[in-house]
Amino acid sequence: MRRVHIISLMTSLVTVSMLAAMPARAATPSSVSGLSASVSGGTISVTGTAAFGGEDPVQVGDDAVNDNLGGAQTALLGIDLDRMLISQPNPNVPTLQFTLDLNGMTGGGIPEHLAYNWDIRVDGGSVGNGADWSIKSWRTRALATTVDPYAAVFTCVPSGTGSSCTAGPQVPVAYDGTASEIRISVPMGTIGASPGSTIDAWLRISAPVWVGGTAATQTLAGFYDTATHDQYVVPTKTVRLGIAPTGSPISYTATASLSGSTFSGSLAVPGPGVYDVGAQACFGANCGTGTVTVTIS
Repeated sequence: MRRVHIISLMTSLVTVSMLAAMPARAATPSSVSGLSASVSGGTISVTGTAAFGGEDPVQVGDDAVNDNLGGAQTALLGIDLDRMLISQPNPNVPTLQFTLDLNGMTGGGIPEHLAYNWDIRVDGGSVGNGADWSIKSWRTRALATTVDPYAAVFTCVPSGTGSSCTAGPQVPVAYDGTASEIRISVPMGTIGASPGSTIDAWLRISAPVWVGGTAATQTLAGFYDTATHDQYVVPTKTVRLGIAPTGSPISYTATASLSGSTFSGSLAVPGPGVYDVGAQACFGANCGTGTVTVTIS
C-alpha cells in the first residue's frame, strides 16, 4: 500500500451523532418448513416453504492497524481503517450495507473535516456492462446545512484519462462510536446492482478506500489511510434438493423452483431403501435445511 504524508492534522473534535442506518446485528438463520416428498414412478416430487434470513457482514478486505498517518497516537480519531465489510441485511429489502470498521473512534470525537471514500465497480464497471460509483461520507456536511454525519453516492463516468464524478442521492449513514464502525446503507438500484451482481474495488485515485480531508483537500497529500478489498457478490435466494440413505450426509445438487416463499422440485429415485430427502434454503451463505424420510420399495 502506498503511504503519503500530510503537513498537519486538524484537531477540532466534536461528538458523533447518529442517523438512521441499518444497525449491526446477527442475521436470522434461513430455514425450511413444511417439507414433503412423494414418490411416483422414477421421480420424487418435493415441495416446501423457505424462510430466508439476512446476510451477516461479509469481510471483503482488511488493513493493518496503526498504519495511518500518526500511527497509534492518532488512530483513535477515526482515521485508521481496519476492515471493509458489505452485506444485504434484509433479504426482502434491496439495500446493501457498506461498513468501514475502524481501529477506534474514541479519541474525543471524529475531526469535522474528515471524509471517507469508497470507490466501487458494479458488474465490471464502465469498462464492462456495469457502472462506476463513489460512496462518500463526511463527519459534517456544510453544503447540506447539517451537523449530522452525511453520506451520498456519486455517479462516475470516464473523462479523459480519469473520471468525472457527480453527486447523486443522499443515503443513510450511522457513525457508531461503540463499535468503531461507519455503516452506509445504499439502495441497490442507486448503484445499478441486483441479485448476483459483482462489486469490485475501483482504483480511481491511489486507492479504492481512503480516509482523508474534505473535498478541498482530496489529493494524494490529503490521505490519512488507504485500503483495498476483494470482490463481493450480491446474494441470491436459492433452494437446492438432495437425497441420501437415512443417516448419511446429503449433497444438495438439484435446484428447486422458487415462487415467493414456496418451492418445488424433483429428484430421481435411487432405488429401493429408506432415504432422507433434504432441502437447503440459502441467502448467500445464510443457509437452513429441512429433511423428510421416504421409503422406496
